[in-house]
Amino acid sequence: MNDVKLIQERQKAELSFREYEAILVLTNQMTAVRRLEYVKKREMMDYLEKKELRQFSKKVNSEILHLRNYYGAKVPNSVMVDYLEKIESGLENKI
Repeated sequence: MNDVKLIQERQKAELSFREYEAILVLTNQMTAVRRLEYVKKREMMDYLEKKELRQFSKKVNSEILHLRNYYGAKVPNSVMVDYLEKIESGLENKI
């Protein structure tokens, strides 16, 4: 039986990491190297325990806050994720 708290913590981490991806893409900071690192960290998240996921989320949220302040982002993270999803849906495997 899966631990409900672990699942919840994983979902929070995934959401934060998706928000991080959105701000990186929208500020043109998602380089090829950074994309590879992002994919590796995303895959690694599947193996983290609750405590590690909390630490990971805390670090990602801190980086999001830093980037939001640096770029003066005023829209909510959810709006940035929506924009990212619109961008991705328009790519249709065109990179």
